[in-house]
Amino acid sequence: MSRPRDSILWGVLLFIIGAAFLLWNLGVLASYESAIGWIAVAVFGILGISILVSQVLSPPAWWRVIPAMTLIGIAGVVLLSIQGAPPVWIASALFAAIALAFLIIYFGDRQERWWAFVPFAAMAVMVAVMVLSNAGWPVLAVGVVLFAGMGLAFLLIYALAKDRRSLSWALAPASALLLMALVALAAYL
Repeated sequence: MSRPRDSILWGVLLFIIGAAFLLWNLGVLASYESAIGWIAVAVFGILGISILVSQVLSPPAWWRVIPAMTLIGIAGVVLLSIQGAPPVWIASALFAAIALAFLIIYFGDRQERWWAFVPFAAMAVMVAVMVLSNAGWPVLAVGVVLFAGMGLAFLLIYALAKDRRSLSWALAPASALLLMALVALAAYL
């Protein structure tokens, strides 16, 4: 496709999406809510899976995993919303899908894409924090999980590296975060 044609296509698509959201917010589509929800699950799921398939067919395009898993996560959010799941599980589904995207990127080439472990760990720790907070854990205990989880992530970046010398910087945030976890643990106990 040519560039002007792409621009027109995206413009029309965004216009249609905007019009659909306007109709939704005005309540015009309220009677079709269930059907629209299931259609959204299918559309987001199919888009995500098709992008994943295109990534498998063209492995150098590892970045495609991020939008693919995000779309699959959005499908999960809509599905859980339709099912009436608790909000914490709905939010966790999206964060977990994005975390999984970065984990897939990391395992695709651990030595070159070590950086993908950081957003994976951040998202995974956020899922844990959301779930534990919702479960009624004390704030300080959740703080321990937050700091320890991120500290362990940086420690693992260093420990799993082939060339530890080039990633020795990861020991600084690991030490600081683990120290903060110990401070939070001491305050909790």
